[in-house]
Amino acid sequence: MTGSVLYRGIIRHRRFAPVLHEFRYRVTMPLLDLATVESELNVPGLLSTRYPALGWFRRMDYAGDPAQPLLDMIRDTVEAEAGWRPDGRIRLLTNLRYWGFVMNPISIFYCDDSDGQLRYLVLQVTNTPWREKTLYVVRSEPEFRNQNGRFAKRMHVSPFHPMDMTYNCRFRSPESRLFFHLENHRSSRRETDATLVLERVPMTLSRLTGLVIRQPSMSMKTGMGIYWQALKLRLKKAPVYPHPKSGSPAHVQTQPRHEQS
Repeated sequence: MTGSVLYRGIIRHRRFAPVLHEFRYRVTMPLLDLATVESELNVPGLLSTRYPALGWFRRMDYAGDPAQPLLDMIRDTVEAEAGWRPDGRIRLLTNLRYWGFVMNPISIFYCDDSDGQLRYLVLQVTNTPWREKTLYVVRSEPEFRNQNGRFAKRMHVSPFHPMDMTYNCRFRSPESRLFFHLENHRSSRRETDATLVLERVPMTLSRLTGLVIRQPSMSMKTGMGIYWQALKLRLKKAPVYPHPKSGSPAHVQTQPRHEQS
């Protein structure tokens, strides 16, 4: 299958220690084929990859030199960290910038080989409100349907998570369903996890128009929800861990590192 599509479904967050907490909400996200996205998101004023629009896929919202095409940046990143340059399609699960607002705690780049097999993920994590970014490169073994990855945390993400944590992830190549699961471990104990389970639908102009109309309120709701859930955790007396770098500038990118599955 080629071209961009939409995915709809549920994201669930759970906390197991030191306090119990859980919430979930519905999401709709595009999976963008980076080779075709410029022609697919090209409706003046409504959708664009080059100029401000109500639904804007903006290069500056992602890591790397804004002057370098995103496709090349991801290929360079995987090659530098894994010694293999992606030679197939690269797809990105992300949120567009809707009405000037974007909320992307994690964006997932799926990197295929020339046979259409998933070989690597590149995970871009962005923290709120510091808007720092870091990249994790995770290997996929094409002979297995279910994939696993494990890597050390390198960037402060939440005031309720310390830095001495390890991420465990499980994922599959996106098909009719998309599955991604991420756990935070500390001293071999799982403290939190997040699970994304989505169903694929065609990316038509009518669906994109509806998404552009609805998504601003959904994105704002997600953004406000982060602070609402933080308040709930404070009321439950969850411990708070300050950012290790006081006064960090925005858009700091940590150098990516290859992570073995």
